[in-house]
Amino acid sequence: MKSLNIIKNPLFLSFALPGLYLLFGTIYATPYSSINLFSFFVFYLYLILNQTIESKMRRYFILKKDALINQYWLTEFLILMCLSYFMLVHSLTAGLLLFSYTLFAQGKYLSIYYKLDLLSIILLPLLKTFLLNSFSFYIHTGFIPNQVLYIVVPLLIPAFLLEATSWQEIRSKRLMLALLIMTYFVTLMMTWPHYAWWSLISLISMVTVPILWKHPSYKTTLFFVFCFSANYLILITIGTLFIH
Repeated sequence: MKSLNIIKNPLFLSFALPGLYLLFGTIYATPYSSINLFSFFVFYLYLILNQTIESKMRRYFILKKDALINQYWLTEFLILMCLSYFMLVHSLTAGLLLFSYTLFAQGKYLSIYYKLDLLSIILLPLLKTFLLNSFSFYIHTGFIPNQVLYIVVPLLIPAFLLEATSWQEIRSKRLMLALLIMTYFVTLMMTWPHYAWWSLISLISMVTVPILWKHPSYKTTLFFVFCFSANYLILITIGTLFIH
């Protein structure tokens, strides 16, 4: 488990994982438009701030530990500033969509009191997979093609796996195996028609599967999802910049 020490560092969750949410759309936007670096970094900051609050909410509601939630007013103010920027520079609709994401991401654990946790586990991966990646494309180009939604489909099952594990450990080995098989099957199905043998690059992250299988937990799931997403990002980068 020494290879997992990186995920014990808060910087991993605060900086690395949210960055993957926007890199897919940004890389895919490069053939269409120049990169809007300032909007890129504002969006990156927005995701980091939301991830920080989301992590503190999990610590408080799921892990039952003191998270000092009431001391994060400055973080919320910075999120509001980011949303204001997107409303003024890009569009009112874009800002309102991100505002809705903020409300849902930060308030998801409140659904535990209404027995709606399953709804959160299903909806939030959809938002993180499709909304955030689409928006990362939109801030550079001003439009969203259907292809952006298509290329991020393989991220959906890993996002669902991570979200489910953030609530409680997945104890069913059969369910875990089914989700892992579906992850790679869907990835190959979606990428083979476009990248052919290059699609096999997406299988490199399978080396992390034994770690998750032997030590199922939120941390090992986070490690797997990050490795899979980074691995898939390499494939998309090669496909976008060199194949097409």
